[in-house]
Amino acid sequence: MTARKWPFVGLLVPLAFTFTFSFTLGAQQTPAAEPTPAPQPVAASPAGSPGVPFDIEFGYRFLDISGNRDMYRSQINEREGFLLRSFNFATTDFGGKTTLVDNFRLDMSDVGIGPASAIRLEAGRAEAYRLRLSYDRREQFSALPAFANPLLSSGVIPGQHTIDRVRTLFNAELELLPGRAITPIVGYERNRYEGPGQTTYTVGADEFRLRSDLSDTTQEFRVGVGFHTAAVSGQILQGWRRFRDNETLTLAPGAEGGNRSNPVLGIDPSLITFQRSDETTATTPVTTAFVTGRIGPAVRLIGSYYRAKASGDSSEQEDLTGSLVSFPLSRFFTGLSESTTSRSDLTQWKGSARVEVSIVPGLDATAGYVKQHRELEGYELINSLFLGTTTFVGGDPKDIQRLIEARTSLERTEETFEARLVARAVGPFSARAGWSRTNQDVTLTADPTEIVVPGSQEGTFDRRIDSFEAGVGFADKALGLTLGADARRDRADRPVVRTDFIVRDRVRLRAMWNLRDLVRIGATAMQVENFNRWPEVGYSGKMRQYVGDVEVTPVKDLRVRFNASRYEADSSVSIRRPQDFVLDTSIHSEDGRSFEGGVSWTRTPIAIDASAARFDNYGSFPFRIDRIRLRADLAVTPGASVIAEWSLDEYIESSFLYGDYRANRYGVGLRFHP
Repeated sequence: MTARKWPFVGLLVPLAFTFTFSFTLGAQQTPAAEPTPAPQPVAASPAGSPGVPFDIEFGYRFLDISGNRDMYRSQINEREGFLLRSFNFATTDFGGKTTLVDNFRLDMSDVGIGPASAIRLEAGRAEAYRLRLSYDRREQFSALPAFANPLLSSGVIPGQHTIDRVRTLFNAELELLPGRAITPIVGYERNRYEGPGQTTYTVGADEFRLRSDLSDTTQEFRVGVGFHTAAVSGQILQGWRRFRDNETLTLAPGAEGGNRSNPVLGIDPSLITFQRSDETTATTPVTTAFVTGRIGPAVRLIGSYYRAKASGDSSEQEDLTGSLVSFPLSRFFTGLSESTTSRSDLTQWKGSARVEVSIVPGLDATAGYVKQHRELEGYELINSLFLGTTTFVGGDPKDIQRLIEARTSLERTEETFEARLVARAVGPFSARAGWSRTNQDVTLTADPTEIVVPGSQEGTFDRRIDSFEAGVGFADKALGLTLGADARRDRADRPVVRTDFIVRDRVRLRAMWNLRDLVRIGATAMQVENFNRWPEVGYSGKMRQYVGDVEVTPVKDLRVRFNASRYEADSSVSIRRPQDFVLDTSIHSEDGRSFEGGVSWTRTPIAIDASAARFDNYGSFPFRIDRIRLRADLAVTPGASVIAEWSLDEYIESSFLYGDYRANRYGVGLRFHP
C-alpha cells in the first residue's frame, strides 16, 4: 500500500527537528568577535542528570509466523522492521537562549512498523500562545477466514469481506493569550481513510465477490474564543466540516461464477464485467459552546450546547454484463446499467444544563437537564436499465427501464432529567444515589418502495425510561481494606427499534485488600441482564464477569502477580432469515476464562519482566489464545540500556481450523535516557 511509505520520512523529520532544536537551545551561543565566556552549568533534566532531558527507545523487530497470516494481522498486525517504541522530550529550561518558547514537549510512540503510531507536540510561551499538534496513523486490517453465510453451513473460505486500509488523523490548535480573560482559538483537523478491500454484491440471483478501492477525507476548520473570569469561564467554537468519499468497485479475479453452487431456472448466474463508482460530498457547519460559573463557594453551574447541520449529495453509476435472473421482473437479463442520485439533510443539536451544590462538607447534590434533537431527511432517485431481457420461457426480448423515487425521514427528540446525591465520607463509609428519566419521541416516514417485510415501519413513537442507581463504599487505611457495591435499574415502557430494552439491571461488587507493600488482593464481580420479551422482538441477554488478582512483593526487587477472570454472556433474539424472511431465533453464547501470571525482577544493572496468559472460550465459537511475553533491560551506562524482547501468540480454533496461527516476535533495541 502506498500509505505505508511514510514511516521513515515521518520519523526522520520530527527526530531531526527535535534533536536539532534541543541541542541548539542547550549550546552556548557567542558572537565571534567577543571573547568566549567562562562555561556555564547546563540546567539539569527533570530526572536530575545534566544535559538534554529526553528518553528514547528504538530497535528492530523480527517476526516468524506459521499458520494463517491473515488472522494474525486481523488480531495483532505487528510486523517485522524498524520501530521507534517511544520518544519523550519535555523541558521548560532553555537557558535564556530563546524568547519564542518557554515550554516544549514532544511524545512519539510506535513509529515505523507499528500498526498504531502517534506523535504529539506541545509548545508555547506563558500568557502568549499555546500550540498543540498531533498525528495518528492506524492500520486497519481484517481478513477473517470464515465468513458467516446463511446459505453455507461451513462459511465461505476464505472470507470475502476484507479490508487493508489506513486511517491518518492530523489535528492542530493554537490558543492566543492563554489564561487571559479572552483567549482566541484557531484549529484544523484532517481525517483520511483509504486503501483496498473486498466485499460481496448480490445481483441476478447470485452473490459475487468485488474488489474495493476507498478514499474518504474529512476536513474541519474551526475558530472560537475562550473566556476566563473569576466567576465564569467557557469556550465557544464555530467549525466548518467538509467530507468527500470516493469508492470504486470492480469484479474480483476469479469471481465470475459467483457463490451459488446450483443452477437457477436452468442457468448458472455469472458476471462477465462489473464496474461501479460512488462519490459522496457533504458540508457541515458545527457550533459548540461550553460555560461554567459559580454562585458563591457552594454552587456551580454548567451549561453546554452543540449544533450541526449537514447537507450531502451522492451519485453512483453501475454497469455490468453477464447471464443473470430477476424474479421481481420474472425475466432473464444480460446486462444492467444503473444510476443513482441522492441527497440527505441532517440537523442535530444538543443542549444541557447542570447544577452542583455542596450542601455540607462531604455531602453534594447535583441536578441536570439534557435535550437533544435529530432530524434526518433523504431523497433518492434510482434509474435501472435491464438489458437483453427475456421471459422465463424465452420470449419477448427487450430492454426494461425501472425508475424508483424514494423519500424517507426520521425525527428524534430526547429529554433527560437527572438528580444525584453523593455522601463522600461519613467516617469510613461513602454512599450515592441517583434517578433519571428519559423521554424519547421518534417520527419515522418510510417510502413504500423500501419496505420488504410485512408490517408498518413508520409512524410516531414515544418511549420513557426510568433509571435508578445506588452505591455504597467502605475504606479503611489502617486495615488496608476497600469495599464497594453499586446497582442500576433501567425500566422502559416500550421499545421503538429492535435493539431497545424493556428491562436492564446491573450489579457490581468490588473488594481490595493491601497489606502494606507486601500483598495486594482484589476482586470484582458484575452482572448485566436485559430483555425485551415483546413477541415481535423476543430478546433476552445476560452477562456475568468475575475478576480476581493477587500481587505479592516478597522482597524489594521482586514482584509476582496473578490474575484470573471468567466471562459469561448469553443472548437470544428473533430474526428473519435473509434468504426467505422466515422468522427464526438467533442464539449466541460466550463462556470465556483467562489466566495470567507474571514476575518482575529488578537489580541494577538488570531488569526482567515476564508473563504468560491463556484465554479459553467455550461458547458458540470456541477458541484458545496463549501468550508469552519476556523483556530484559541491561543498563550498560547510567543513561543507556540494551533491550531484548520475545513475544509468542498462539491462536487455536476448536470448530474450524482455518484461522490457527503461531507467531513469534523477537526484538532488540536501545534505550537512552540521559
